[in-house]
Amino acid sequence: MWTTNSHAIFARRLASYLALGLIAATLLSSCNRGTRHRILTIFFDGVPPLEEETETAKADTLNKAAPEPSGQTAVAATPTWFFHPARNENERNCTMCHDFTQAFRVADDTELVCMKCHDQADAPQLHSPVEEGACMECHNPHGTQNPRLLIKPQDNLCFTCHDEEDFRPKGELVVHQPVEKGECVRCHEPHGTENDVLLRETGEALCFQCHDSEAVKIAQAASIHSPVEDGECLTCHEPHNAGQAKLLTASDGALCFECHDEDEFRSREAATVHAPVEEGSCTECHNPHSSANTTLLLQADAGLCFQCHDNEDIRPETAQSVHAPVEEGSCTDCHQPHQSPNETLLSTPPDNLCFECHDAETFRPETAVSIHSPVEEGACIECHSPHSSDNATLLVKSDGELCFQCHDSSDIISDNAQSIHSPVEDGACTDCHNPHNAKRETLLQDDVASLCYQCHDQEDIVPESAKSVHSPVEDEACLDCHNAHSSGNGSLLSEADDALCFQCHDQEEIKPDNAEFVHAPVEEGSCTECHNPHASGAPRMLIEPGQELCFQCHDREEVLANENHEEIEDTACWECHDPHYADNEKLIR
Repeated sequence: MWTTNSHAIFARRLASYLALGLIAATLLSSCNRGTRHRILTIFFDGVPPLEEETETAKADTLNKAAPEPSGQTAVAATPTWFFHPARNENERNCTMCHDFTQAFRVADDTELVCMKCHDQADAPQLHSPVEEGACMECHNPHGTQNPRLLIKPQDNLCFTCHDEEDFRPKGELVVHQPVEKGECVRCHEPHGTENDVLLRETGEALCFQCHDSEAVKIAQAASIHSPVEDGECLTCHEPHNAGQAKLLTASDGALCFECHDEDEFRSREAATVHAPVEEGSCTECHNPHSSANTTLLLQADAGLCFQCHDNEDIRPETAQSVHAPVEEGSCTDCHQPHQSPNETLLSTPPDNLCFECHDAETFRPETAVSIHSPVEEGACIECHSPHSSDNATLLVKSDGELCFQCHDSSDIISDNAQSIHSPVEDGACTDCHNPHNAKRETLLQDDVASLCYQCHDQEDIVPESAKSVHSPVEDEACLDCHNAHSSGNGSLLSEADDALCFQCHDQEEIKPDNAEFVHAPVEEGSCTECHNPHASGAPRMLIEPGQELCFQCHDREEVLANENHEEIEDTACWECHDPHYADNEKLIR
């Protein structure tokens, strides 16, 4: 219960407050700006300095910090101040926020005071100071040197509450540019938004405010990476900082294998793994965003391969023949781009790869009598280059040189050769042999005689008028007498002189060791002086009929002048003389 004395004390205090208020109001209304500012600072805390004082103090500080250059007068930089509209240069409307009747205290709760002029943030996601109505955690209510009355420069303000080390640590490789510059509001709303973590936009819409959408998702794209197509940039990129270039969440290969099955691209069982895949450098071949080519390839077909592999090594301009897939730039017709159980990334084992395009039945049919060993083993590249060649049909060397890589040339062309078959001399082995398979032994393209008659005129060998034909010729057994490649004898004969004839004819019947007299050609082993080795229009393959043969060597007049030859005009000489040997002189039988 109040006493009379209590009433008296209260009355005196009220009178004092009214008197002070009246004096203060009178002074404030009548004094100049400087006087009013001094009076306010006596009674209240947090009154901002006058612009002139601040600018002068700043200028003095700058003048002291920077010495004047010789002969020049230093001009101090004038800092810019930003003031609340209620306290601008020409107007001091303190009562917009302060209540004079309450000793200049804020008229109401801070948030309510601010919302008298500012629209209240109305969004599902609010910045915690906004949600708590703590506007002055970020803004100065009177004036600052920062835009929007921020209590600190923008690049430092957010880090008053958020740990700077989490967003732009010194040790990280890459920091997102807005984060590096402290421009958090480039991506985040400072008050409220409908999006999580106060993002201004969601997904790609936010990223494409700065990044060129056309560069990331090209209009003519044949393939678009699914995260890009779904606008999920953060599937691969960190928004603030990362230990990888381009703010990737993980290193190139490791990042790709977060979605793609690593075993499909570089399994431990693979015999070969493409170098970029093995090194995890997927973007050496693929665009991580979009591409005008399928499977996000940076370039189409061989253009991509030739970024690393030398085009001139694969298909030189001078090449006489180029493998069709190489010509068309279809490297993946034969090679796997990532890994393979085969050497050189072949998509199929070498012994079957060629037959994916070439008909195996054509090259090694079941009916073949002989198959070239490289063909049978599927070793096509022993003879053919898989890419290009300076020779026809992709041969790694010219015809003859190629054959002599495996076949001993000394077996084909003997060191003492006096005669060499012309196809052998020309290195044209395939004139007689099929390089892949044949229906005959030794890969011959045809039976021996037919093959020989492809070059040799059959009419010259066996004329239609022939009355006698040598049995090997009749049997089409040319190789009974001739070597197919080369020989130490003339005409490719497999043996010299009569040694060849005596392989079939009994020497004892023609030139016995105990013979008393032997015909000179027989003695010399020159059977072909009298006999045609192939065929003849005379019996016994004689090169001339009757006496005409003998008179090639013996003088006709001398023979006919002999008294014993008076009536031999139409008599064959061998009726009296043995053409090979005899026990009597002059080979008389």
